[in-house]
Order: sequence, then C-alpha cells, then structure tokens
Amino acid sequence: MLFDNYFISELRNRPATDIVLIDNGREITVSEVIRRSTQLAQNLSNQGLTAQSHVILAVAPSIDFLLILYANMLLRTTVAIIDPEMGRENYQQKIQSFGPDWAFVDSRLLLLQEHPLVRWLYLQLSKNGPYVPYLRTAKIVATGPWMPLVQRHIKLKKLYATTAKISDLQPAETADLQADFLVTYTSGTLSEPKGVVHTLASLTESVRILSAYLQPAKDQILATHLPHYMLIGLNAGVKVNLWNVKWSPERRIEFIEQHGITMLMGPPCEYLELMDWCMQQGRMFPTSLQHVFIGSAPVHSAFLQKLVALAPKMRITSLYG
Repeated sequence: MLFDNYFISELRNRPATDIVLIDNGREITVSEVIRRSTQLAQNLSNQGLTAQSHVILAVAPSIDFLLILYANMLLRTTVAIIDPEMGRENYQQKIQSFGPDWAFVDSRLLLLQEHPLVRWLYLQLSKNGPYVPYLRTAKIVATGPWMPLVQRHIKLKKLYATTAKISDLQPAETADLQADFLVTYTSGTLSEPKGVVHTLASLTESVRILSAYLQPAKDQILATHLPHYMLIGLNAGVKVNLWNVKWSPERRIEFIEQHGITMLMGPPCEYLELMDWCMQQGRMFPTSLQHVFIGSAPVHSAFLQKLVALAPKMRITSLYG
C-alpha cells in the first residue's frame, strides 16, 4: 500500500512540465518525479519492502537519490542516510546500530566489497574515501553504473523498467505520521552512534518552515550538494541544480555564472573557499547570486563581514540553530 504525503502533494501544485532537478546535465520534471517514484515504490513493494523495513541510503544526492527517498516516503519505511565519508569505523558502528533490512548502495562501492586487491589499493590511496562494509542480512539494491557484481542484488534500473500496476495512493491520514521515518546520524567520531530521528510529520513541518524562507521562488535556481537542502528547494518551487563540492572554487564560480544560479545553500566552510578565491582574484561574487543560506555550523561576524564585502546587495540567511 502506498501513502500520499506532503512532498508529493507539493509537486502536484506545480506545472507538470516544470524542471525540478538538474543532475550533471540530466533533468527531471514534476510529472516524471511523481510517476517514477510511485512506480519505484510499487515495484519495491512487490519485492517485499514494507513499512516495517529499515533502509540505508548510501547514494550520492542525485535524481536516483530523490526517487528512492520519495518511494520510501510512499511506503513509510524507516530510512537512514549515513554519510560514508564520516570515517569507516564510525560508519560501520552506525550501520550496526540501525540494523538495515534493505540497502541502496552505489554499485562502485559494492564492487569494492567483492575485490580484495582493488579494495586494498583503494583504501591505501584514499584514506578518507567512502566504503560500505559487507551487509550480510540486508537486501541490496545497486544504483549507479553497471558493475560485474557477484553478490545477490537488485538493479535499480530494472525496478524503473518493470511494468507494474500503480495502486491509487492512500490518504496521508490513514498512516501513522508520527512513526519514525528518517534517521540522520551525527558526523563526529563518537564511541556510541547518536542520531536524530524524524517522523514524516516532523520532517514535513521542518521542510515547510524552511521552504518559506526561499519564497517567492519563481525563476530561482538553487545550487547545492546536500540532500536536505535539495528537499527544501524542491518544496519551495525552486529549480535545484546539483553540483560537486569537491570541485575547485574556480570551477564552482564558473558553474554559478554559466547556469545563472541565484541561490546557494551550504555550511560556512564551502563559502570560505569561494570567498578566498574571489579575494585572491580581486573580484566580486557572481552578479546572478541573490540569496545565500548558511547552515550546519555557527556563523561568526568576521565571516559575514567578509561575505558582505564580496556581495553587498546579496541577501544572507543563517539557518544554523
């Protein structure tokens, strides 16, 4: 059984042909998000995914990430988004604490599990690179490019391609909105895993409040790489363009100019890199930027003074705390 929710309902209020997300040049419209996430949810249900399932997402923010998250909302599973770059031992402790029944994992991470030599070289060369330990008790859905995997898994692309009858969505009120939905763990190296648990009701209210800061959002384009900021943008009616935070500051500034980015969302450290580069080049922030949102860490007065000097007409909103 699939249950309606605030996120799907907000999409229905937008024109069906609106582009909502751009991922490395790939675009997806309102109608495609609704159709494909509903189809994915129905096919996952046919495979045994239920409201009682614990699900891990080890997938980078992308179109697939969005569709997987919305499909799990429709099924009312409990989802954990654990950053694979927080430290390998820390990551494994959090997985054990959560106890997943299902895992959506990038196929390249799955390949590392199966090839000891490749894994050894990767772990030697990439001290902080993501690595997902072997999940013996979880049902695996492989996302990303095709890889010669041996372990049993379901290919995400096949779940999109499979034809299944899409059930009518049940009203949101017929399911328990106070049941756990999203678990986000702290990124620190804690001896005991600690996380924040969102119900679908609390997640809805949080995103609804934060989305109001972005409105009116007509013709606005947001650049971000973080999933919670992506959700805020989508539900505010903003076109979201995903970028890679590991790009050089020069490349990110070029991206802003080339794509007419009007909004940014991210922690202070990401802005500092852009600010330092602009100051070294003796230039201002791109003129397309109208509004920046700063979160995930404290914002100090010296930081703000530096930012204002580079974009005196730009609006700045701090979401932290």
